[in-house]
Amino acid sequence: MNTRLLWSVLLVCACAGFAPMVEAASLAAAEAPLLRRFLIAQFGLLSGFGLSISGWNQFDLRKRWLGAGLVAGGLAVALGGLLLLRLSGYQSTWDWWL
Repeated sequence: MNTRLLWSVLLVCACAGFAPMVEAASLAAAEAPLLRRFLIAQFGLLSGFGLSISGWNQFDLRKRWLGAGLVAGGLAVALGGLLLLRLSGYQSTWDWWL
């Protein structure tokens, strides 16, 4: 159920004098984990950027394979964080532990 719809139904019931029995757990489960996923995405972007910078430094030191691995790993970490943030738009992913 959409969170806005749930809150509007509760508001209408409260204004009409009804007191529906809604458990706090069901309201908490209906919330999207936006803050947690936003923080994970920020951490992923910063970590990925740091790994990428370190990888380009290894290229300068003539360590091509290590540099390529660090740049690719940094890109994967950053894209993983952004993908997790994008998945927050789908309600079926809200019960994931990430």
